[in-house]
Amino acid sequence: MRRFRDHVCRVRLAAVRAMVHLAEPGDRLVIAAVGSRLEDDDWIVKVAAVRAMADFVEKGDYDAILAVGSLLADDIWHVRMVAVWAIARLAEKGDSFAIAVVQTRLRDPVSLVSRAAAAVIAGLTEQKNLLGGLSCHHRSERAVGGL
Repeated sequence: MRRFRDHVCRVRLAAVRAMVHLAEPGDRLVIAAVGSRLEDDDWIVKVAAVRAMADFVEKGDYDAILAVGSLLADDIWHVRMVAVWAIARLAEKGDSFAIAVVQTRLRDPVSLVSRAAAAVIAGLTEQKNLLGGLSCHHRSERAVGGL
């Protein structure tokens, strides 16, 4: 667990990635150790920790959703987008808390993040109209046809 606090970014990154492959899913000590890297100074380590949480934590874990949700306000858009998708994996359908957390990104200044938020909310609520009524397939056809 000492490697999670190493001063070298690559060591912390490797520790996060290795831990989830070596431990049993749901291990609370591992979740706490990986969760501590959600506040890492390096955004790449944060992203690895978010992905690890999404893969390692049981669906419906309120504490994990809360921890990952805190990254929806991160300065780095990539961290925000990965956090949105991680909440989709962590939340049960209809989870009103997770939906409310993700809704904070519907007006994200980066359109990839706001579209991801809309897609996740649609998936959690089983709605189809948050992306303007068009599927991603139809949107890509329109974009290609306009070239």
